[in-house]
Amino acid sequence: MFKRSYRKLIVSIAMALGLVAAAGQAQAQKTGGGCEADILGLDEWIIRFDPNTGVNTSQQFDLQITNSGASGCSGRLRATSLASDPYLLPVAGTGRVRYQLTDVGNGNDITPNPADPLHGAAIAVPKNGARPAPVRFSIDPGTTVAAGRYTQQVMIEYVSANGREVMATKPVTLILDVRSSILIGLTGRFTRENSVPTIDLGELTQSLRDPGVQVYVRSSGPYRMTVSSRNGGELRHDLPGWKINYGMRMGSQVIDLTRDHQIVVPQMKVHADDYPLVFNIGDTSGRRAGRYSDIISFTVSAI
Repeated sequence: MFKRSYRKLIVSIAMALGLVAAAGQAQAQKTGGGCEADILGLDEWIIRFDPNTGVNTSQQFDLQITNSGASGCSGRLRATSLASDPYLLPVAGTGRVRYQLTDVGNGNDITPNPADPLHGAAIAVPKNGARPAPVRFSIDPGTTVAAGRYTQQVMIEYVSANGREVMATKPVTLILDVRSSILIGLTGRFTRENSVPTIDLGELTQSLRDPGVQVYVRSSGPYRMTVSSRNGGELRHDLPGWKINYGMRMGSQVIDLTRDHQIVVPQMKVHADDYPLVFNIGDTSGRRAGRYSDIISFTVSAI
């Protein structure tokens, strides 16, 4: 019997590209009745998302509505945008990510062009006073969002109850940063010896072996995988001087085990790739009985 050993390595890196997209600003109209409203808060709302964990798809951002006028203000929040659809667009590459904006105070969907009109409790701001106005920024990344930065600029507006009068505005850039993340591992019929995944290739005979094992890569963007054999494509006996040459295929690719072999996947998209392993065991005639083994390392990095 002889066995073939493998290691797996998990590597993740972070990358972000920056760009602020421009959109037109709406001009707030003063009521003329003593309400002098303004909206204070962050200029950029950023969600940082890791496709491998799937967490952090929603975040609250706290606005404050102030009133420096001599009389009170009453209104609701809404958002407008020059974009026709509520999607964040990539700084580079293709694809888009749907987003939603929600007024936390009354539950209104204030995404530009919402299906439902504004309703619920108004935000009343007394003269020379201020009121909090938290907004939840949520994304729907789906399963195919690639690494990079996605943006859209919106105008947050404080409007009268009938929606006809804009009392204050604030431009906000919505940003989604998708981490460049990579996961590599082994699935199928293997065991572990001293914490190292180990594949049993069976009896000492010359043949093709499909052990039912595959290497998987999950990446949010392009990647490079390097495959290396400790023994340079030889299964070696526990005693010195005895060896068997062998080859390996990963899916449709023949791997050169005499050197570090690289597999480059350049497409700028999400990847969920599986590589079934098949081994070609060389001439075993005249070989000493016993265990023959090698260790192969798989490493992956973003490009």
